[in-house]
Amino acid sequence: MKSLILSLLLLLSAVLVQGMPTSSKGRCLCTGPGVLAVHPKHITKVEIFEQSSSCEQVEVIVTLKRSGQRKCLNSTSKQALRIIQKFLKRNK
Repeated sequence: MKSLILSLLLLLSAVLVQGMPTSSKGRCLCTGPGVLAVHPKHITKVEIFEQSSSCEQVEVIVTLKRSGQRKCLNSTSKQALRIIQKFLKRNK
């Protein structure tokens, strides 16, 4: 009887642990607040990731021409807001 109760508790705890989130921040690509601006001449690619179940914020990621480095823009900065507005106008 004890082994039955123990195995039942073990199964229930496995279900609870599996449903718990891995972190409080989610799985966002940008870990910090991001930079406020990048000179437009240095940008080769812009990626916008909308809110999702794994990340609760809009993310704007730019790829730089020379280094190929990816930088996160602060989604509330003026430059990021302009980029998001252009993106929305294109997709209408």
